[in-house]
Amino acid sequence: MFALTTKAEVEKLVWGATVMGTGGGGSPRYGLRLLEEALSLRGEIKVVDINELSENSIVVSLYYVGTIAPSAERRKPVKIGDPIRTAFEELERVLGKRVSAVVACELGGSNTAVDCILRLN
Repeated sequence: MFALTTKAEVEKLVWGATVMGTGGGGSPRYGLRLLEEALSLRGEIKVVDINELSENSIVVSLYYVGTIAPSAERRKPVKIGDPIRTAFEELERVLGKRVSAVVACELGGSNTAVDCILRLN
């Protein structure tokens, strides 16, 4: 395991994921905002090797799916204020277990970062 502990490290992760995502995976500005929030709340963002998890660990991938069209937000009403957190909490409730880790669904400016705002230990 290692941890991202500085804004510079967070920026490198987001911009690297943005380049590797070749235009997909959401806004890097949004990803930076999410990771900077997580960093300020926790002081670090843990990055864990899959081999460090126990065999019975639950690993999930939660992410946004949909258009990035600028007009889409104006046409669609928001029904769930924080859909990622809501999905995460509902999944734990249904499973009756805590999630051990999250994995990004794809490389990209925000999809690589979106799970880092969730409560993990």
